[in-house]
Amino acid sequence: MPSSRAIGRIGDLSSITPWLPGRILDFGPGDGWPSLEVASFVEEVVGVDASERRVAECARNARRIGVQNASFIHVPAGNPLPFEKQTFDGSVAASSIENSPDPEAVLSEIFRVLRPGGCLRVSYESLRRYRGGQEREAYLNFDHLPHAAMVIHERHIEEEWAR
Repeated sequence: MPSSRAIGRIGDLSSITPWLPGRILDFGPGDGWPSLEVASFVEEVVGVDASERRVAECARNARRIGVQNASFIHVPAGNPLPFEKQTFDGSVAASSIENSPDPEAVLSEIFRVLRPGGCLRVSYESLRRYRGGQEREAYLNFDHLPHAAMVIHERHIEEEWAR
């Protein structure tokens, strides 16, 4: 059975097909996923993130792998998106809307910048599991059988680091 990460990637790529070759907004691209994977299928991808550090990382990753039609913009949390109405053909948001201070306002902003008939593909991560000291996670990754890897995440959400 494919991993949830693989299923998510298939969902991100298949969800953009109605917008080809349009402009896509990626809300909260993190390190560039799915922006950098989606870029080869569309005219342009614009990623917006509340973290200047992540915007810089996305840009570095785009340069590193030669993606030229993706750009990344810092938008402080809670601020409106810096785009005119009906700018994008579609939008993806992978585990990012729930991290914003006001998810409903974020969704309103995303819908404001979508063109009529545009689609939004959202994946949502429940943050409840991180409450009460649950910022640590360990699991086995079987994506590269016959080998497995132990993955350990330690998150410090306020200071924005993970290892």
